[in-house]
Amino acid sequence: MRSFTNRRSACLLGGLLFLAAGFSGCPQPPAVPADGGSGSMDGPPVSSGPGASGPTSTASADAGLLVADRDRHDFGPVEGDKTLSTSFALKNESDHPLRIKNVESSCGCLVPKLATYSLEPHQSVPLSVSFTSPTTPGRTTKTIWVYPEPPARPAILVLQVTCEVKAYVVFRPEELQLTFQAEAPVPDLTVYSEDEQPFRITGYRVTNQTLELEWDRQTQANRHVLRVKPDRPRLREHPEDGFLSLELTHPKRRELIVPIRVIPPYATYPSIRRFDELGPGQSKIETITIVSNYQVPFTLGQIRSEQGHVEVTKTSPIPGGYKLEVRMTVPADLQDTQIKDFLQVASVEEPDYKIRILCYAAWR
Repeated sequence: MRSFTNRRSACLLGGLLFLAAGFSGCPQPPAVPADGGSGSMDGPPVSSGPGASGPTSTASADAGLLVADRDRHDFGPVEGDKTLSTSFALKNESDHPLRIKNVESSCGCLVPKLATYSLEPHQSVPLSVSFTSPTTPGRTTKTIWVYPEPPARPAILVLQVTCEVKAYVVFRPEELQLTFQAEAPVPDLTVYSEDEQPFRITGYRVTNQTLELEWDRQTQANRHVLRVKPDRPRLREHPEDGFLSLELTHPKRRELIVPIRVIPPYATYPSIRRFDELGPGQSKIETITIVSNYQVPFTLGQIRSEQGHVEVTKTSPIPGGYKLEVRMTVPADLQDTQIKDFLQVASVEEPDYKIRILCYAAWR
């Protein structure tokens, strides 16, 4: 989340007196809300628009005050990958000239355009906005930051646009889970249209080619069932998460993205082991737990350190796996202020699959 550091009062005693009286003497600049990654945003947005700051509360006697007619525009339900437009009315609510030095947006899909950057007292100017909706269904929120030149207020005017991208076509399960187990079944992928519109599935792409699909490409229907056939030798070579992209003929949904999650044979806790209170010439022992993701017994095989700074001093069987006591030793002549190494662990059952555990320490 983008945020601005609270400015503290120059006089600590005065600040304490204000706090004791129930009033904070530390003015806080407006917080910039987080942009929701793929587009989602939880909770109400934080805004420095007209609802958050008014001319009587933030404008000084000799500075401009920039306000907007609203701090958010909601496009409502929309189709994906559509260009939408709106505008905000910005106004200088003061008796002094005001200049806007910059306008930024949180995404290349959101393009604001200002007609003029100089506003006379009480002058208004439109801020035109072009927004391309994402292809991923769901709620999306994007942000615009308007920066007036000091001493104008507020320091940042925050505006937002939101929309709800319709799905039209959905799938179950919500993700494909692949394992290394040859006998482990993978559920069929069911794809159907929410609006009952018939469509065909004409093709697909998959990350690292770790699976194949079987279905009737010529069938036009509002529901399709696809058989999933993992390529497990390929999966062992590329055990990374990815996605499956389906090409559709639905008039309002041309592509469907299905997440792929690869579940490896083993998990480690913690996934990264930090050795605290360690420095040159010192060593310390910490524990690492390895368990089976498939709930099957296994035997530890080869264990080695990639850099020679860590070693396993003891292994103890536990339900579902093993607990390892690992010692990290920092060379006495090390000039750096940190050290890292990878501990590689294999099992007898999966000798070609290496568990790599990052071990590190840092000091001043």
